[in-house]
Amino acid sequence: MTDAPGPVATHEAGHAVVALVQGLWFHDVVMPGTLSADRSTGNLHGGIETVQADPNWTLDAELRVAVAGPLAERRVAVADDHDERYEAHVAVFRPLLRFEGVDPGSSILDAAADVDRLLDEPAVWAAVVAVAARLEILGRLEALGVSEMVVREVGAGTYPIRSEPPTPGFEVRGVFDS
Repeated sequence: MTDAPGPVATHEAGHAVVALVQGLWFHDVVMPGTLSADRSTGNLHGGIETVQADPNWTLDAELRVAVAGPLAERRVAVADDHDERYEAHVAVFRPLLRFEGVDPGSSILDAAADVDRLLDEPAVWAAVVAVAARLEILGRLEALGVSEMVVREVGAGTYPIRSEPPTPGFEVRGVFDS
């Protein structure tokens, strides 16, 4: 019998799986404290390293990916500081949404509701658990490997899951911290 993945891995897997089922691409997903792909730097917080050249990373899509981590984590364990960490994930979006002329409160609530519905789907949740379990073992997963696991759980064609980067030679835009 194996133990279920822990909350940190589930949190990071939530970001990655929700990104992929929205048709987004990223470089890799990492656990906190894991070395970068070229082993030159560490990632203190964990998260997904996003792709600069992917036009699908809209503000709305990025907000859904942001809330996915804490919402997935909450399904396996509720930490004392969950509300503060959730707020830290969405705080950066408030001024951006205001700039776009959108009510931040309702946009964030809508994104959270959409992601909760997505995580309620058994196949999507199974993908989060599968990715989290593998992430706990390896500490870092490239997007292609995560994509293959997600397709295995949810099926091809169910969501716009990519199996390759949007453009050859894509660059890492930055870390989507957790």
